Amino acid sequence: SLKGVWQLGQTFTRRCFFKWAGDLLLLTQDGLVPLASALQSSRLDPRINLTDKIYYPISQACTNYFANFGWQINYFASENMLILSIPTNDGMEQYVMHTITKAWARFTGIQGYCWEVSGDNDMHFGGDGFVATLYTDTSDNGTNISAAVQQAYSYFDSPGQNKRFTMVRPILQSQGGLPAVLCGLSVDFQPIDNLGAISFNPSTQTGSTWDTAKWDTNIWSGGLITTRIWQGVTGIGFAGSINLTAVAQGIELHWASTDYVMESGGVL
Repeated sequence: SLKGVWQLGQTFTRRCFFKWAGDLLLLTQDGLVPLASALQSSRLDPRINLTDKIYYPISQACTNYFANFGWQINYFASENMLILSIPTNDGMEQYVMHTITKAWARFTGIQGYCWEVSGDNDMHFGGDGFVATLYTDTSDNGTNISAAVQQAYSYFDSPGQNKRFTMVRPILQSQGGLPAVLCGLSVDFQPIDNLGAISFNPSTQTGSTWDTAKWDTNIWSGGLITTRIWQGVTGIGFAGSINLTAVAQGIELHWASTDYVMESGGVL
């Protein structure tokens, strides 16, 4: 007998289902839909989609590249990543969700047309004539790893009040050397391209390899070095967001948090 009618987005690839966290994900034109939540009512709430925060780029990608081969969903448990691989006309890219914070990132330059986890929870991907492993080294096959990050805009608990931003302090942690990091500030949802250099200079650490180094002879590897340096910025607006770009190789780098200094202005 008929139990109910549900309206979901159109599917467009054979690899549209994925079992995840006791649920079944369905890749549609509307994004990644958890079926358990979608079937709770006869009217689909788009906010239940895992891709709700990035619904516009996902919708564009589905519209523009639906006929290309390489769409796939996979879960990288050891790094808390849900990976959606997208075959664009210029090569592969991936939208990656952190399964704890539910924040999304975009990976480029990883030409993986198929993905699978094997061994000790290693994520492998296959490309044109090669098979590679993700997150096993701090370099991109011997070259630099580049990252560009922008935090969500914030009104800092006063959405109707103008603000003059004067300083920011990204709390960074690194191990293994000195990355190249640039920092800037965007206001009122206006992106910026000219980022100033950040005074980021942790000491270079020389560690030892486990099961290879000699006990009581080699240097014990240290932990992450935390850098807290204020940076001067300029910007007037109601909302602010810090931008950060980094280029590193052989270095572990973390962005822990951010502090802002601002002056309050008039109320809208």
